[in-house]
Amino acid sequence: MLQDMKKNGWESLLDDVFSFYDRHDILILNMDESCFLGKSKRKSNVCYSHHSHVEIFSDVIDVQLQKLNERFNIVSSDLLLGMASLNPVNSFANFDKDKIMTLTKCCPNEFDKLHPWNLSYQLMMTR
Repeated sequence: MLQDMKKNGWESLLDDVFSFYDRHDILILNMDESCFLGKSKRKSNVCYSHHSHVEIFSDVIDVQLQKLNERFNIVSSDLLLGMASLNPVNSFANFDKDKIMTLTKCCPNEFDKLHPWNLSYQLMMTR
């Protein structure tokens, strides 16, 4: 999810921020202007948009991903992703058959030997 946000979430976040600024009469920066970096008073070749997107937004997501990877092992991550794919929000927009099937491997006592194949077939037919 964070990887998807990193790839596709910047424009949506920017729209939300600009909408908030507009509602509260906050001056909006020209994101295409060159910005000042560090203690230097000189403008750089980097614009506010690039600095905000690459050097802040993407870096924060990378740090969050690193922290999550340190905190959760593969099995925990598989369980979380499998459960997230069962979320009914937006008509099961996060539905992922493979992630659900991974749940059967994480919980072998809950499924007999033939049940995963039946489940796989049923999940294939639901989408």
